[in-house]
Amino acid sequence: MKMSTVTVQAGASIGTRAVVLYDAVVGRGVRLGPLSLVMKGERLTPGTSWHGLPAEGLTARSPGTRDRPRARTGCTDHDEGAATTP
Repeated sequence: MKMSTVTVQAGASIGTRAVVLYDAVVGRGVRLGPLSLVMKGERLTPGTSWHGLPAEGLTARSPGTRDRPRARTGCTDHDEGAATTP
């Protein structure tokens, strides 16, 4: 089992039963929804909203539109050592 730090910056909100794995950074003012998972080493951009397993970013909502996933930021190493196919 590996252990390290998790950084949660000022104004961030982490939902009920959400999990943030080691070496992750939850940026200033981030909103992480309930039952969400932030993978190890991931960095969530300040002022953004995230939800899901694994967490995906949401774009700002306009009236009558649905939220859409936004690209992840930072690096993740959760695929480290995974087999790849050519």
